[in-house]
Amino acid sequence: MHLYFAKVFSATVFGSRTKHVTCEKCETQFCYELTRVGTGTGQAPYFMGQASAAARAQAEAHEHLAKRLEHDVELVPCPNCGWVNEDMVKKYRKRKYRHLPWLSGVIAVLGFFAALFLGAGLARVFGRNSDVPWIARLVLLAACLSSPIWIFLLRSWLRRRINPNRTHPRRPAVPLGTPPALIERNDPHTGERRVELVPNRCDKPELLASWAVYRPGQVEFPRVCCVCMTPASTNYRSPFKVNKGSDFPVPLCGPCYSRVRRRWWLFALAVAGAAIGLAALLAKAVPGLDDFGRWALFCVVALFAVCFGVAVLPNLICRPYRLRVVDADRGVFRFKASSRAYTGLLIDQVRQSNGDV
Repeated sequence: MHLYFAKVFSATVFGSRTKHVTCEKCETQFCYELTRVGTGTGQAPYFMGQASAAARAQAEAHEHLAKRLEHDVELVPCPNCGWVNEDMVKKYRKRKYRHLPWLSGVIAVLGFFAALFLGAGLARVFGRNSDVPWIARLVLLAACLSSPIWIFLLRSWLRRRINPNRTHPRRPAVPLGTPPALIERNDPHTGERRVELVPNRCDKPELLASWAVYRPGQVEFPRVCCVCMTPASTNYRSPFKVNKGSDFPVPLCGPCYSRVRRRWWLFALAVAGAAIGLAALLAKAVPGLDDFGRWALFCVVALFAVCFGVAVLPNLICRPYRLRVVDADRGVFRFKASSRAYTGLLIDQVRQSNGDV
């Protein structure tokens, strides 16, 4: 028997590139700043060659970033007429719902087992000589095995719905995190050429008023506590991490950090107690088990319930911030801190970067 193990290194880099565009409607020339994130991994078999593995991860991340900056686009409308070039729309559509076909494999496997259970259940209801279980089983299997076809059609329909030019000649509402158009204009007072940012219209203004929606490299988190706005001395770290990226190191002061950790432990103890209690009730309620079976069921359910509950619930409740993914492929997130003033500082940075102020 051959046992293989390795240490995996991961790397993440972000960069930007200026994209030049000529509007296909009015031939206005403008540009925008495309920002993307590149990722890479490297393995050190049996923990040997760790430096080389880390270097390979960095090299792969930079190569991935270069490809994305070369081929990716943003749906930036023309600052003059509001049109989005069709070739940009097509490239943007190809990046959306790329992983949806994987769902067909999951549906096919689950459908196979569901058909078995459905047929057995209907056979007990209608009898083994009835045709109903076989017909129901065949219909379910046909629907699940044909999932690649209707998932492909679903993806095509979802991609066709991405049409920012639907409202033309009105200025389109583009996806959140779309960078502004950059255009050179003559200053009416000095006559000099200057670059002007043309803000985009968003169809969710209430979201932008309460959340900081940003793309890679757009904001810099101020070194003040995101709870009480005093000078920060540390960053938030959860006592129980699900993975390396499960926490966001927002700035905190010492007293707020201690208060958050105490709250986390109290909530974790409450979750663990509730999970153990529910496991005990379940083990007692299941009929037909002897004492050993009840204890075994209790231990298994309690172990999984406590681990899952402590890993998920305290982090969701006790974090001094809320972070949501807007578009993982484009690296767009929305962030809200416990302090509205701190969130306001980030919103001001986003607005200034987008030319909204």
